[in-house]
Parts: sequence; C-alpha cells; structure tokens
Amino acid sequence: MAARPAATAPPPAALPQPKNFDQLYPGRFLKAGTLDGHKTTVTIAKIEHERLEGEKGVELKAIFTFVGKDMQMVCCKTNAMCIRAMFGPILANWIGKRITLFEGKVETPGKMFGQPCLRIWGSPEIPEDMPVQIKHPKKKAFEMVMHRVEGKSTPSQAAADATPPPPPTSTPVDDDLPL
Repeated sequence: MAARPAATAPPPAALPQPKNFDQLYPGRFLKAGTLDGHKTTVTIAKIEHERLEGEKGVELKAIFTFVGKDMQMVCCKTNAMCIRAMFGPILANWIGKRITLFEGKVETPGKMFGQPCLRIWGSPEIPEDMPVQIKHPKKKAFEMVMHRVEGKSTPSQAAADATPPPPPTSTPVDDDLPL
C-alpha cells in the first residue's frame, strides 16, 4: 500500500502585524490603538445598552455597532455628546449616520487624564465645522470641534470645503481599516 502524499493546505491569509498593545490583543471593542493613528469613517448600524464590567463594577454602557465592521465601540458620554451635537438627541436619527473616529486623549481630570482614547473627529454629513461644549457633572467644561470630513462622501455632500487643520497626531482618513 503506497503512502498518500500529504495534502497541501493553502497558505494562511496574511494577517496585519500588530504595532501596539491594543492591536496585539484585539477584542470585541475598538480601542484607541486599533486605529493606529489613522482616522476612519464608520456608519452607525445599531445602538444598544449592555452591562459591562468597568472601573466601578458592572455598569450600563452604550454599545455602537457599525455597518460592515466586526468590532463595536463602547461609546463614552463625551463621544455621545459630540454625536448629539451633530445629529440631535433622538437615537433613531443616528442610525445610518457616518462618524469619523480618531485617537484622542482623555480630557477630564482623573487617573486616565491624557491617556489615549477613541474620539469623534466629525462627519461627512455635517455642513461645516462646529464647536461642541462638553460638560460633565462636577468637572470643568471643555470644547471640542466636530469637523466636516471630506473623502468618501455621497454626491450630495461633495461640496468642496476647506480641509480642517489636523490634530497633532493626524493622518488622512482611512476608511479601510480592519475593524
């Protein structure tokens, strides 16, 4: 009886090489390091609540799911305030809207101050840059700017506006990140 030749498996698809800790251990949720310094525009598909273990024990968190993306985002109150400023207070109106994410820094005092975090840069769906006042209870208010994002927009949004100045760690919007 002749030995059969070993089946040759196709080579595995090349996986992106991790560049930081957040990429080394990807999970269900987006983290600042997942973006690798890029901005990316995503479309909100679903918003729901979930109880997650946090610094203060089990807490109710807002979870965002994006069209065509495997990873979800735990949406902090700062990011939700930015989205509300762009699209209004009715959550149903947020579904189908595009937001651009980037790696920012925690702005509120506390043990996480200055640490990398996911932030909202803006959207292709707002007509112009808009300042947003962020005020958390018992904390000093600060301002963020939601930027009109150019790039992969629909024809009705293709009016050419001036490109906003990038943050210090800025790179172009990259809508093709493996999220």
